[in-house]
Amino acid sequence: MKINLLIGGLLVLTIVLASCIGRNEVKEIQWEYSGQWKMEMLGLASSEDEEWSLHDWELGGYVPTMNPRKRGDGEVVAVLDAGFRGDMGWEVYDLYDGSMKCHDHGSHVAGIVDYMSPGRIICVRVTDGNVFDMDVIRDAIKFVVDEGATVINMSFGGGLADPYDSALYDGVRYAVDHGVSVVASAGNSRKLVFPAAYPEVIAVGSLTDSGERSRSSAVGDTWAYGENVESCVCSGRREMSGTSMAAPMVA
Repeated sequence: MKINLLIGGLLVLTIVLASCIGRNEVKEIQWEYSGQWKMEMLGLASSEDEEWSLHDWELGGYVPTMNPRKRGDGEVVAVLDAGFRGDMGWEVYDLYDGSMKCHDHGSHVAGIVDYMSPGRIICVRVTDGNVFDMDVIRDAIKFVVDEGATVINMSFGGGLADPYDSALYDGVRYAVDHGVSVVASAGNSRKLVFPAAYPEVIAVGSLTDSGERSRSSAVGDTWAYGENVESCVCSGRREMSGTSMAAPMVA
């Protein structure tokens, strides 16, 4: 696998993967780390006392508010991402390289899950934020399903040369076949990306705090707030924006 990092309006990754059909055949795809790349440090002040609501406006599907909700008995949310804080009471694992490195994106996403519906949270590091290995993601999905997860959140996505002949799809199918809901960020280039584009996955688009579709958000199956969302990062708290922040509000 070869990874090239490109910087544009968003962080975009070019991944060269061996085709599942022929091991020596190489195909180039685009992979986007969908989420955080509009961020603003606002100090450590918490905005947890704010209530956001859509009033009577809807964009199709269920749109949660920023009010915490009670998680159902026995519900366990797994977050697959780029690294997590180790001091939040989450179960943290590393299937990427075993280093257990923290990453602001993963910590922010898991923090949203924790705020929205506190309970058991399984966090698995599957990338360093630059390299996305489909085999690692598949193995992480199987791991959290076997550990008892009932919902899986993946706040990343991109294009696949053959999306239905992919280790990623194998993982999604494993989760769905075991009754686990899979939630993913729709994407920030106005184009639906995988894994959110799989029909088995709940794709979440981003809304502004006034209930309008975020300018860069793809259209998903449902919507949640994704702009200027405050959550924890490796050190302190920060606001981030993108469909990465919207997905964990649904998860």
